[in-house]
Amino acid sequence: FQVSGVRAFDDPFGGGATVFARVRNTSDRPGPTTVELYLESPPAAQEPPKQLKGFTNLTLAPGESRIVAFHLQPSDLAYYNSATSRWAVAPGRYTVLLGTSSTELDQAASFAVGRW
Repeated sequence: FQVSGVRAFDDPFGGGATVFARVRNTSDRPGPTTVELYLESPPAAQEPPKQLKGFTNLTLAPGESRIVAFHLQPSDLAYYNSATSRWAVAPGRYTVLLGTSSTELDQAASFAVGRW
């Protein structure tokens, strides 16, 4: 299976983001796969390097491709700010990594988030 064409768009009004990717079965057999989405937050969030934020399971025929969409909510971007004792979203550039496993994240896209 191949993941390609990843695009990420922030939602300045709703506070989240949407990610699209094309998944293609490159084998000569039908089969299932799982596409995983990991998020890298900006340094100000002081979060781990990548966090699993979504996944989808699909079955594709040989040569078939499909567009998958992931919707990230503001809570998916938030971190706990111990200085203010509140959840916050750090402004900056977020990167999404997609692939068929945590060790095969060969596609990436990013989006910027301003102050909320």
